[in-house]
Parts: sequence; C-alpha cells; structure tokens
Amino acid sequence: MDDATKHIVWQQCAAALGMLEHAVRACPDDLWHDPAEPRFAVLVWHCLDALDRYLERVVTDFPSPEPFTSLSAAPVPLTQVPTYGRDDLLLYLAHGRRKAGAALELVGTDHPQATLAFELLVYNTRHIQHHTGQLYLILRQRGGSVPPWIGK
Repeated sequence: MDDATKHIVWQQCAAALGMLEHAVRACPDDLWHDPAEPRFAVLVWHCLDALDRYLERVVTDFPSPEPFTSLSAAPVPLTQVPTYGRDDLLLYLAHGRRKAGAALELVGTDHPQATLAFELLVYNTRHIQHHTGQLYLILRQRGGSVPPWIGK
C-alpha cells in the first residue's frame, strides 16, 4: 500500500475519532450524569472498547489503561457497563488514537498482520462514525449544540 492511501485512511480514522471527541466535550453535564439516560456515556465507552479490543489483535504492546482493563477481557452487555466519567473516556480516546496510529504503522509493511490492521482501521472508522451519529442525534434531541463536521 502506498503512503498516500495510508494517509487517507489515517485522515478518516482521525476525523472519526475527532468527531467522537467533540461529541464527548459537547455533552452537557446534566445529560452525561442523567441516571435515566446513561446511553450517551455507554455509547462512547462502546466505541472506544471496540477500537481497543479489535486493535489488540494486531497491536499487542498497548494494553488497555485502567479502569478499562477489567471490562476489556470479555464482552460486557451494554446494560452492565458502568457510566464512566468524561475525563476517563477522553483518556481512553487518546489511548485509542495512539493504538490506531500504531496499527497504521503496520499497514503496507511485511508484518503478518498488515492487511488485518488495515481492515480493522477501516472497520473501526465506520463503527465510530455510526455511533457518533447517534451521539449527535442525542445531543440535538436534548437541545444541546452539535459540534461541526470534521472532514479530515
């Protein structure tokens, strides 16, 4: 794979992560901490856990940070996920961004997981975009401001 294609893949993955980060930062505290509506923080965690878990298949030197290590060992039903604080999830997002960057470094090399790394980056980008759309809809429905689109 040429460097231009790698660059395009990274731009789109980074943009998806950037939009997720904007959604986290734009979420009003009353929505984030609403016990009747824990969906927002759980969706954010779900995106980051999936990114972390899938990329673990190709990047093994980036273990999940605390407090996420206990949940990353096995799938957890979304109804049983604790509601994490915004700061914890922003740190987990930064971890995911670094792990995605490490996976990208494998793409186009002779590493045995290079093709899988590419596939997982594309898959996770789509997954993050899907749930970020849901988060933006929740923000809009609750009357909050919706962050701008990040093209790349």
